[in-house]
Amino acid sequence: MAVATVAVDLPTATIVWVAFIIVWQRFEDYMIQPLVYGRTLRVNPIVTVVSVLAGAALLSILGALLAIPTAAAIQIMLRHWWANRQHPDSNAQSLPRNPPEDRLKAPRRQTQRGLNR
Repeated sequence: MAVATVAVDLPTATIVWVAFIIVWQRFEDYMIQPLVYGRTLRVNPIVTVVSVLAGAALLSILGALLAIPTAAAIQIMLRHWWANRQHPDSNAQSLPRNPPEDRLKAPRRQTQRGLNR
């Protein structure tokens, strides 16, 4: 397509075409690609965009390429950890479910009509 601009108006059309391609490529790399990969890997879109920007800032093109799989792996590890984390009271299986004060109370007597006192 850029070759066609050479025949129309060499400097102006070609410069406009190259500028458009550069802008489109950046838009696709930083906006569309992260959203598609994020949906495919089930990563939050905000996490995807931020990870691509951070990866590109740290490692340039290689960082941008590795950012989404890395973010997906971290998110999977965090989800797994969150689902399998132990609560502080989960190890106390031998403790009764009812508090001790409930077990020590005397049972209520029923009257002849069946009402509690």
